[in-house]
Amino acid sequence: MWCLGGYSIGTSRFEQMAQHLSRRPCEALPVQDRPSAAELLVAIATSLETELMPALAGGLEYRARVALNLVRILERELRLGPAALAREVELLEALVGASGGVVELNARLASRLRAGDGDRDFEQRAHAALLEIARAKLAIARPGYERYDASVDA
Repeated sequence: MWCLGGYSIGTSRFEQMAQHLSRRPCEALPVQDRPSAAELLVAIATSLETELMPALAGGLEYRARVALNLVRILERELRLGPAALAREVELLEALVGASGGVVELNARLASRLRAGDGDRDFEQRAHAALLEIARAKLAIARPGYERYDASVDA
C-alpha cells in the first residue's frame, strides 16, 4: 500500500495529488487499517467543502454545509470522544465515590446536587468537573466554544 495523501486510487483527486506526492510505503500498517474511519470522514469533509459546495447555490449549498458540519463533528467524536468519555467517568467517579457507567454516575451526581446537603467544597468540585466535561463536549460539537470564559462577561 502506498501513502498518497488519503485519496482513493482511481479518483481524479487522487490522480492530481499523486503527481505531487512521493510513493513511499506506509509505516507498517496493514491494508485493512487504512484509511481509518476518521480519515474517511476528513476526506468526505474535504470533498464537500472544496469540490461540492462551490458548485452549489441556495438551499442545496446550505444542505451541503450542514452535511459538512455533521461529518466534521463525527470525525472529532471519533478522535476526541473516547478520551473525553474516559475523563468524564474519571471525574464523576471521584465526585460520587463510586464506579459505574457514565449515565449512572451522572444520575448519582445529579441526585446529590439536588439533595443540596450544603457541602460547599463538593459543589465547587462538582462545578469544576462539570465545566471540564462540558468543555470537552464542546470541543467535539462546536470547536472554539470550549475556550469561552463566562467570568469575562460577568
